[in-house]
Amino acid sequence: MLRNYLGSYRCMKIEELIKKLHRVLKNYVSRRQYIVSMNQDKLIVDIIKGAKKWLLAKHRTKNSSMKMLYIPSYYMIRYPRIFDLTMALSFLLRGCRITPVLTGFFHAYECVIYGGIYNEDRKRKIKDYNKIELKIWQKLLGLNYFLLENFRNSDDIAIAQEIVKKINFNNYRDILYMGYPVGKNAAYVTCNMNNMPELINEEKIIRQLKIHASNIVELMNAYNKIFDFFKPDVVFSNVPFYYKWGVVFHIAKRKNIPFYSAKMAEKKNAFMFSRNSDRIFDCTPAWSSFKKISISSGKLESKVNEIISKRNSRNFSHFSPYPLPGSAPKELDELMKRISGKKTIFFPVNVFFDAVTLASTPVFNNLVEMVEEVLQFFSKHKEFQLIIKAHPAEELFDKDDVHGYGKYILRNFILERQHLVSDNIIFLDYDCPISTHDIIPIIDLGIAYVSSAVMEMSLGGKPVIAVMDCHYSSKGFTYDPKNKKDFFDLILKLLHIPESSFVVKRRVELARRYYLLFSSHAQVDLKLFQGSDTGSVEDKFLFRNFKDLLPGKNNALDYICDSIINHLDIFGENRWPPET
Repeated sequence: MLRNYLGSYRCMKIEELIKKLHRVLKNYVSRRQYIVSMNQDKLIVDIIKGAKKWLLAKHRTKNSSMKMLYIPSYYMIRYPRIFDLTMALSFLLRGCRITPVLTGFFHAYECVIYGGIYNEDRKRKIKDYNKIELKIWQKLLGLNYFLLENFRNSDDIAIAQEIVKKINFNNYRDILYMGYPVGKNAAYVTCNMNNMPELINEEKIIRQLKIHASNIVELMNAYNKIFDFFKPDVVFSNVPFYYKWGVVFHIAKRKNIPFYSAKMAEKKNAFMFSRNSDRIFDCTPAWSSFKKISISSGKLESKVNEIISKRNSRNFSHFSPYPLPGSAPKELDELMKRISGKKTIFFPVNVFFDAVTLASTPVFNNLVEMVEEVLQFFSKHKEFQLIIKAHPAEELFDKDDVHGYGKYILRNFILERQHLVSDNIIFLDYDCPISTHDIIPIIDLGIAYVSSAVMEMSLGGKPVIAVMDCHYSSKGFTYDPKNKKDFFDLILKLLHIPESSFVVKRRVELARRYYLLFSSHAQVDLKLFQGSDTGSVEDKFLFRNFKDLLPGKNNALDYICDSIINHLDIFGENRWPPET
């Protein structure tokens, strides 16, 4: 075989042959199905061996008092694999009977196992994902599992096809199945997989929309059967924003089964946990009691300032696309001269293909609609100055073949729609060196679809109108409009009628308390692993012995596991995770 291989290249120069062999070898190595890496895989094998021996000695391998249905996370990056292994071992060591549900090849053509930037060569990625799932849950942990394909029959496929026949670009938002918004959730994923800021009426895109809609209906029927067969006491899952996990949340809710979820947080090595919620995050049940806890004004200000300082210096997260405050004095000076004498509104927009911007609000259907109508409004109100700023992370996706990227606003709302061009509208692209924190002191009002900048503007004492109902909504430091008229009326009111000093002081106080809850308690660093979704830090386990996962060894881990096992709130009246 080697002779034939070399013979076919006998006319090549030696250098070319070496390069070819190097590429083949590199490709082979990169395709090796390590869960994390060679060394980390060896480590976790040893940890699991120790855990299994301990479980056998304690006779805790067949505990039937707690049946957990575990829905694996997103595995195209290594970090969630480390999280799932750590949590699964922690639950097993506490006597839980875990049964994971594996995707397999249930989604043959389109899936939610890859994000938009990972979606090249989709068929291979589905195959690779299937291998990783099996390696983690079957080979490594040795657990019995449910394979989704085994819970689908021809009747399920026929039902899905009948529903799909009804879907088109004009009615997809209205398509439901068992009360679940099939069309809307299929659209979220279709846009996200294609890096689009809104669904477009193209044959290729609508075809994908229908495939995802079919997936949802078939998934709904499959999970219904799994729930009826297994009768879980509790479900633990990745955050249910996308339908792969959202369908499970929907069924668990219908069957009144506690549903717990986790998502990667912005804070280094941290995850955020929720109970019975399909939001990306929600700590609302704890807010009424947390905001009353005794913290002196000086101590609270000091703690929050420390958190903000770490975030601004990029010590809060492993990766930050944000410009450092004070790094562009010349550009900031020019900006201040341009807005001099006018009431100024700041509108920081999200990454345009982030699926959260596709979720509707009481005011706008999506971020694109908000941008267009805000630009139209301020092009008619030239007495005000609008600063609209693209998200710095857009730089990662500034490609000609991507529908929605950093210059989307310029291309689609300013350059192509000249009537929206006005001297009182300033557009700052993703590569603008001016920090949001430099802009906040010079503005009079903030508006946002959904953004962490809402909290930061509120901390700076600025009034903020936030249109999406999310984790910081209705906490007392934002204005939450009920509809479109309310939104634009609020803008005019807040720009024309100054707020009292009491209102501003109360806003800052509440924003500080909430920011402390959000940053120090909600974003839980278990100190058991590290990693990121950007590859900016090595993914690895920070513990070397299973005993580090046992009850009594880790306060934060105990809190999360005990809450789930005992069906307690993660956030509730006088309940929230310990500060980490």
